[in-house]
Amino acid sequence: MDSERTRVIIITGRRAADIISLLGLLPHPEIWGSYGMERLRPTGSYESPRISWEVKEGLKEAGKWLAKRDLRHVAERKPGSLAVHWRGLAQAAANQIREQVLEGWQPIAERCHMALVEFDGGLEIRIHGYNKASALCIILKEIGPEVPIACLGDDSTDEQAFRCLGDRGLSVLVRPEWRDTAASAWLKPPEELLSFLTLWLIACRADREKRSARQTKDEHRQSAGEQDIAS
Repeated sequence: MDSERTRVIIITGRRAADIISLLGLLPHPEIWGSYGMERLRPTGSYESPRISWEVKEGLKEAGKWLAKRDLRHVAERKPGSLAVHWRGLAQAAANQIREQVLEGWQPIAERCHMALVEFDGGLEIRIHGYNKASALCIILKEIGPEVPIACLGDDSTDEQAFRCLGDRGLSVLVRPEWRDTAASAWLKPPEELLSFLTLWLIACRADREKRSARQTKDEHRQSAGEQDIAS
């Protein structure tokens, strides 16, 4: 970001505001939270879709269903969605919660026309039409076809974004272990990821120096031309 040659964007399932403290960067980068339902720009401007009455009722019903089964402690409320997390639990407990919530939320999702989406370590009921791919598609339209782009992710929800990017840029799976993926490359964190980001930064600095040298050369040429005109 400081090199002013890269636009850094975070696309996350978390709430956008929660990411600021986790990053510890000032100014913070652009953040698309809640799978693209929130857009928080570095300037502080915030955008989110209007949530319909039907979806609000669906989220309320899904929350009541969790409360009746004493599962509110594993739930997270976000704009336009409700998520249940079981990451860190024993496998048997995680499987039991997953089966319970799938069975309980499926009728609600169908009746209220909502999406029921699994991610690594959890399940979410949310507005249809928003995911990491939809956010990336908007970004691709904004930057144009000539800008180099890399999309890095580790979650199963990143696969849609990898497929959306296609051969337009570099898609990178960042995980300690390999899994089937639509990404075109695989990096093991943290060493390989840090090496990749370092090389990206070096390329940015080199490009900035090249542009600066070209600008200086153009200014000298323009100055020489003005002197010839004056004489």
